Amino acid sequence: MLDPNRRSDTSSPAASGIPDLEALVMWLRGLSPTEFEELSEAIANQDAESLSRFDTRFRTHLGRSA
Repeated sequence: MLDPNRRSDTSSPAASGIPDLEALVMWLRGLSPTEFEELSEAIANQDAESLSRFDTRFRTHLGRSA
């Protein structure tokens, strides 16, 4: 049985290489409706090439906001 009070074995998001959730939300909100649709389709289709471009753009955003 799962213990809801148990702490995760994973360290903080920053330590595990997971981007800051707030930064991700801000980046997503900055996408145009067309870009958001393209991202949604890339995720749904598991389009590695398109996802790579969005990953690059997000990492650039993280670099500017740091």
